[in-house]
Amino acid sequence: MSRPWWNPKQSDYAGRFRLAASAFGAALVMLFLGSNSSVEFLQTILVSGGVGLMIGSGAVALSAWRSWTRKGMTDNE
Repeated sequence: MSRPWWNPKQSDYAGRFRLAASAFGAALVMLFLGSNSSVEFLQTILVSGGVGLMIGSGAVALSAWRSWTRKGMTDNE
């Protein structure tokens, strides 16, 4: 049974970068929809959720990149 796209293995760097990119895309959509909403409650929820997703996608991408570079360093030794 294969793993779902939203839960890639630690060693699946391409899957982790895809997850970060899709979360970043969803964050941009949420920020756009939130900033154009006329309901203040909806603005708050969408913009704060978009900012949270943007931070989370950055953390996933940074973690994958650091792990990938560490693996590359140990392979060369």
